[in-house]
Amino acid sequence: MRKTVALITPLIFLFACNRAVDSSQKPIDLQQLPQALGANLVVVLETDEYLVLSRLESLESSLTYWIRLHEVPEDKALLVAIKEAALTQSTPPGLPLLRADQVAQMESLADRLEFRASDLLEANKCFVYNKASKFIEPKVVKRDISNVGYTGHGFFISQDTLLQVIEKVY
Repeated sequence: MRKTVALITPLIFLFACNRAVDSSQKPIDLQQLPQALGANLVVVLETDEYLVLSRLESLESSLTYWIRLHEVPEDKALLVAIKEAALTQSTPPGLPLLRADQVAQMESLADRLEFRASDLLEANKCFVYNKASKFIEPKVVKRDISNVGYTGHGFFISQDTLLQVIEKVY
């Protein structure tokens, strides 16, 4: 009975910085995002349809907090790599400051960045940019996922899967 209740958990609606971008606004080109949102943005996740961006300060803060609680060496390495890349990369004006997803991939730490992206999405500290419509998505839905052998949660936009995180394997 308890599993049934967990599987039918009501949807939790998350709003991806819904106050920062009004849905009645005009589409925003990718090059205009940092200026339009007034932030040093980093790409934390990219799919074929979406870019998940966050403020550099939010990503660093999430990593620092997690390291303080759990002291995961890979998270420390990811934080160092992101800070170094932010200081050394020269990004053309109008583009996100940093591709944290590419930095994590080069350092073989992409799975650690996915956990931080999950935290940022859950805390409403991300912008989800729809590449096709050129709008910031106004809401992201978080749902618990459960399957034979694992549990976790996922973030969805309409029927599109943005990110799934496995929390427990049994």
